Amino acid sequence: MTSYRPQLVRRPGRILWLALALTLTFIPAAVVIVYGIQDETTRILANDILFPVYGLLITGVFGVAARRSGEYSRPLGIAWWVLMVSQLLWALGDLTWGILEAGLKIQPYPSLADGFYLSYYGVFLAGVLLLPSERRSTLDRVKRLLDAMMVFLAASVIFWVFWLGPYMKRLDTSDPVTLFFSLAYPVGDLVLIWSTTTLLLRPLRAQPRWPLSLLGLSAVAGAAADLAYTHQTINNTYVSGSLVDLGWLVVMVLSLWAAALQAAAPVEQLGHATRAADRPEPAWFKYGRRALPYAAIVGAFGLLYWVRHAEDLALAQPEVIERAVAALVLLVLARQLLTLIENARLSVKLQAELQERREVEANLRKEIAERRRVEEALRESQERLLHDAVHDSLTGLPNRTLFMDRLERAVERGKRKPNQRFAVLFLDFDGFKFVNDSLGHPLGDQLLVLAAGRLLSCVRSSDTLARLGGDEFVMLLDDLQVVSDATDIAERTLGGLRQPFELDGHSLNLSASIGVVFCGAGLQHPDDIVRDADIAMYQAKQAGRARYAVYDAGMGAKALARMDLERELRGAIERQELRLQYQPIIDTRTRQLIGFEALLRWRHPRLGNIPPGDFIPIAEETGLIVTIGQMVLWEACRQMVAWQRTLLCADPVCTISINLSTRQFRQPDLVEQVRQALQETGLAAACLNLEVTESVIIGDAAAAVATLRNLQALGVNLHIDDFGTGYSSLSYLHQFPIDALKIDRAFIAGLDRDGRTRRLVDNIVTLAHDLGLKVVAEGVETIEQAALIDEIGCEQMQGYVFSRPLEAAGVPEFVSRFARHHTAPLDARRL
Repeated sequence: MTSYRPQLVRRPGRILWLALALTLTFIPAAVVIVYGIQDETTRILANDILFPVYGLLITGVFGVAARRSGEYSRPLGIAWWVLMVSQLLWALGDLTWGILEAGLKIQPYPSLADGFYLSYYGVFLAGVLLLPSERRSTLDRVKRLLDAMMVFLAASVIFWVFWLGPYMKRLDTSDPVTLFFSLAYPVGDLVLIWSTTTLLLRPLRAQPRWPLSLLGLSAVAGAAADLAYTHQTINNTYVSGSLVDLGWLVVMVLSLWAAALQAAAPVEQLGHATRAADRPEPAWFKYGRRALPYAAIVGAFGLLYWVRHAEDLALAQPEVIERAVAALVLLVLARQLLTLIENARLSVKLQAELQERREVEANLRKEIAERRRVEEALRESQERLLHDAVHDSLTGLPNRTLFMDRLERAVERGKRKPNQRFAVLFLDFDGFKFVNDSLGHPLGDQLLVLAAGRLLSCVRSSDTLARLGGDEFVMLLDDLQVVSDATDIAERTLGGLRQPFELDGHSLNLSASIGVVFCGAGLQHPDDIVRDADIAMYQAKQAGRARYAVYDAGMGAKALARMDLERELRGAIERQELRLQYQPIIDTRTRQLIGFEALLRWRHPRLGNIPPGDFIPIAEETGLIVTIGQMVLWEACRQMVAWQRTLLCADPVCTISINLSTRQFRQPDLVEQVRQALQETGLAAACLNLEVTESVIIGDAAAAVATLRNLQALGVNLHIDDFGTGYSSLSYLHQFPIDALKIDRAFIAGLDRDGRTRRLVDNIVTLAHDLGLKVVAEGVETIEQAALIDEIGCEQMQGYVFSRPLEAAGVPEFVSRFARHHTAPLDARRL
């Protein structure tokens, strides 16, 4: 059917080169035939050969366009395949015409060729109508149909006036075949006009504009060529190869380029997702298309006016034009009615959309307000989290993180500006733990808040006050000149704390110990500065509390020594270097040995004997004293049971006295530990004396009473050790279930030299006896002191006058020696 071979045209660019080649050969050849060949027979032959050949080639180009369009859109491909068939029909008409005219020398009109030509019109219109269009509402499709009908009707009137009307007047109606074909071509031209109108007014989808524009122009050119051909046919002047054939040359060239541009169209213009509405139309095309129906109406009325006043057009039958104009008016009225309906629908839709938009805007405003609220809340939350991350939750002061950051900045500034100095003050409240233990942690927290307010009033606005935790606070004092600038603030801070704090009906006195580090040239690391201030604070506590101490290098050495001692103490517990020594306790009246006090000693393999005053405070602070206290309890009980079994001269009710530390006394399982020690060692409860200091039981009186009563229920004896050095008074000793008081050695030391000390001890003993308590004097070092104690009425005593603390192995010898002399007057040389 055609010489088209799709595989020969694989790239879109090649089809354009093919169309250009065909154009550059076809047009000159046709012009040469019309104007260059004088011999009519030769001209007809050449014309009858040229047009069919080029018609078939153009049909092949249409096939390429149809194939390429079908790859991206099946409906679009079908439409172009139909358009290819229309071009094939026209080419077959040219081929049949040439065979009849040039080959068989038969008159080709009317003939089979006209059948092909007339079929072209209907198939071409079908191809145009099959082109996929935009999805529109039914109302919009009807409006566009009315627009097309108005344009078509106006064009038909013009066609009737200038062509069909005069043509029908001259038709020969004697031959029905000739009459049929004579009327068929004008009808076909009307089909072309309808096709052109459809292409102009029907919005298409997935279709480039230029191929359709060229198709429309080819239809217009075809109608014009048919008009000229019909005119020459009526006058019997048409000859093949004449000027009329150049009109069909234009039709073929326009059709060729329409197909070529369709085949070479970019992929995005052919895909299913491409829509005509997505590609903005040129303004002239958009407004021209809208104005086309109205231009057709104006033209029809103008034509009517012209026909009524032009005598040479009387054959055009003005009444036909009037009827056509009347039909146009009806179409316009219908069009306007549809427009009113559409406008009403659009108005309702617009109102609905407007209401919806208002609701959307209202919701959007709510969402914006809510988002702003959420963003504000988030910002405040972030600021609060950031604030909480660097501030103390109780006092609101900067915490360790923020303080260390500011201290690090101060160190960096000091490196850049050596003359800019600063100081760090480390503050710890004295005895604050007793406040928590006696009043409870909630009131303790309130006291910390009040104290933080006072501390804040003692520093400058440029300084930083931070809480490290517990009752520890630090101050960063910027822009100082000399050490006295820092110590002045330390003194002001101590003075600000002297006034009592009124809290929940309690008047509380609170003091603090402050360590001062003055930072000048040779700056340290921030952590080292805080450590040194902490060391200085401990020096202030050891010096008597409620004061400040300025750090010096010697303090650092002491702190390092303390750290070494703590490390060695932990090792000593593991290596069992700690041991007990026992100091005898003597009955004052009978001069009999009635017990021993277990005293803790530490002999270091490298450092030698380490005094208890050096390592016991460390054990208390680190909590090691709990482990050590358990060891002392079990070892002392075990040793006393062993002596009771082996020393025949020992009193079977001889007691062993053990000191309980503050931490050990506050252990929740203390009573159970004592019970287990007595059970597993076999020591009678009456042979165990537990000694506690005044500060231990006064700190939390209610808890202390409960613990003491539980211990008393076991049957053990309870003594208050170092009486007179703490904060207690005899007025409330009756509240505690204790059995004896041990007068501190500080009173016994001045007993034989100071009359006031004797009167004080005498009063203590008298009041203790009134309360039903025994009295033990410790630290008795001379015969004179022992005699005075006997005279005052102390029931028991212990000290160097009888014996220094003994190793367990030396106790049997002491017991044997003491048994031989216990009835004689006291004589240290005989003991």
